[in-house]
Amino acid sequence: MDKFIPLIVLLVLMPVTVVQGQECTSGDTRPCGSDLGVCETGLRTCIGGKWSECVGEKRPTSNIDVCDNGLDDNCDGETDEDCFDVNETCYNKKHDLGEERTDCGGKCPKTCYFFPWVEVTLIGVAMFFIGLGLYYMQREKGKRLIVSESIVDD
Repeated sequence: MDKFIPLIVLLVLMPVTVVQGQECTSGDTRPCGSDLGVCETGLRTCIGGKWSECVGEKRPTSNIDVCDNGLDDNCDGETDEDCFDVNETCYNKKHDLGEERTDCGGKCPKTCYFFPWVEVTLIGVAMFFIGLGLYYMQREKGKRLIVSESIVDD
C-alpha cells in the first residue's frame, strides 16, 4: 500500500484539465488540413475548450492539375492527371476530353473555327435579297432615265 500512496496523492492533486462539455484542453494543438501535393497542414489550437480555425494551412491552388509542371496542384495525391500529349490527342480526329470540338479548343492549342450551316444560309439569303434590291433599284433608275429622255425629245 505504501507504494501506491505517491500515486494516489498525484492523482488527487493533479487538476482535471477537461471540463464537462469541452472538446479539448486549452493550449493543446493538433494538425489540420492536408499535406498531399502542394498543400501543407496547418495548426488548430484549443482555446477555452474549443478548437480554433485552421491557421497556416496551404490549400490547393486549383481544382484541376496544371499539366506538365510535375506538381499535384489539386492535392489529391496524383500528379498531372487528366493531362495528355498534345501530339496524340489534338490531331486524332476525335472529340477528346477537354476539347471544344474535334481536335480543337480547350486543351488543344489551335482555335476552333465554327461557322454552322444555319449562319451560312442566313447570310446567303440576306445577300440574295440585298442584291435583288440593288438590281431593282438600278432597273427603276434606268426606267426613269428613259422616260425623262423621251419627254425631253418630244
